[in-house]
Amino acid sequence: MPARVTTRRGVKASSASTAPARAARGRGRERSQGTQHERFVEIQRARLLAAAVRAVDELGYPDTSVADITSRARVSRRTFYELFADREECLATVVEDILGLLVAELAAAEPLLERAGFELAAFGEGTVRCSAVPPGSRLSELPQLLAEVLAGTQEVPEGEAGKQHRVAASIACHSAVRFGDPVNPEEVARLLSDLADTPGGITCPHGRPALLLLSETHLLSAFARR
Repeated sequence: MPARVTTRRGVKASSASTAPARAARGRGRERSQGTQHERFVEIQRARLLAAAVRAVDELGYPDTSVADITSRARVSRRTFYELFADREECLATVVEDILGLLVAELAAAEPLLERAGFELAAFGEGTVRCSAVPPGSRLSELPQLLAEVLAGTQEVPEGEAGKQHRVAASIACHSAVRFGDPVNPEEVARLLSDLADTPGGITCPHGRPALLLLSETHLLSAFARR
């Protein structure tokens, strides 16, 4: 009988002595799981932001949807809405992150940007205030335009004149009339007349073709007239 009592007390003593260890291990597992979840959330957030950048680059700021972002990130819509309230918040975060990285480059390029029509000023840590843009600029594409303009100022062999040309070319392309833009017949006639009087008008400022010259023979063949 005493042996049984001793055995029971031994079991009880052993259980009591291991309880703090089990509790410590449980807290450790909780901290580890919490850290893993935080890492997972950060990875998903980074994937969504990277996908948003790709989507805007491919489709343009106005036409980028939540579905465009989630499909490129391979992340569910549910996860998207757990991290962002809506499309605008996600794209605003992209802009904030990009501007945070580009503040130094904007400061270095400030004289060039001012000559092009931008008015930029530091507005707190990692933030830049834009109070003026070149005439005709599309405000919906301002972040993309600024990123493209800055890229055009990097490593240009032609020096300052070459940089200024690239900045002007980017602004001109972003301000151009595009397919689907509402234009009345008078405006079309004026644009075509201006284009005919513009040196090098058959290409955009970047050198890409803006119109095609077709011979009469080609047109007759295309319409099965010859």
